[in-house]
Amino acid sequence: TCRRLMVQLNACLKWAVESKRVELTRSPFEGMAGKARKRIKKSEDEETDINPFTSLERDAIIEAFRTRSQQPHYYYYVAFCFYVGCRPSEAIALTWEDISDDLSKITFRNAIVAAVEGLEKVEGLKTQKKRVFPCNNQVQKLLREIQSTRQSTQGLVLPSTRGKVFSTDSFRKVWVKVLDSLGIEYRKPYQTRHTFITLCLEKGVDAKDVAKWVGNSAEIIYKNYAGHRTELSVPEL
Repeated sequence: TCRRLMVQLNACLKWAVESKRVELTRSPFEGMAGKARKRIKKSEDEETDINPFTSLERDAIIEAFRTRSQQPHYYYYVAFCFYVGCRPSEAIALTWEDISDDLSKITFRNAIVAAVEGLEKVEGLKTQKKRVFPCNNQVQKLLREIQSTRQSTQGLVLPSTRGKVFSTDSFRKVWVKVLDSLGIEYRKPYQTRHTFITLCLEKGVDAKDVAKWVGNSAEIIYKNYAGHRTELSVPEL
């Protein structure tokens, strides 16, 4: 993104200034990342840019990733995001210590975000300190499948193939190819969250409960998602 580029350029120039490799007293990119972030947010905020997949599209995407045998970590990641509706930054920060022994609940309490020095783990979530998600059979089955491929039940739940933090940048490249191969309109991976919320509402789940699961307020759910329910129709009065 523009903001990430500004952060990286600023870090390079600050190093050059401090090591006296350039005739500058400060980085010309200092403070520009914040300005870039504000401009991006005005035109495109992932939380409100809602264009969910249908349940059929979701299932096709998950299956396409599942059959990519050389990249199972991508399948686990995309299925988890679709089934749980968490933010990507929350998914990649999740550890087995955050999941109950019987796999019945997940406690989100951290996020991994982009920072000047690279990725940074931060305590707390975007809108709250922590959040508990009750796992249904679908999620528990996926977690058991992930567990069966791990030599240890410690560390990250959704790591890279090398056991490091999952790279959402690398994943995005594969995501583009998968959607293209399926003939599905391109949407950003963040739409997995919007898809979960929308499908829950279509199944009749109360907005207050959905809000509790995904870390939003009921007001936000009503405001942002009501118009995206594909099965919503005027009742006979």
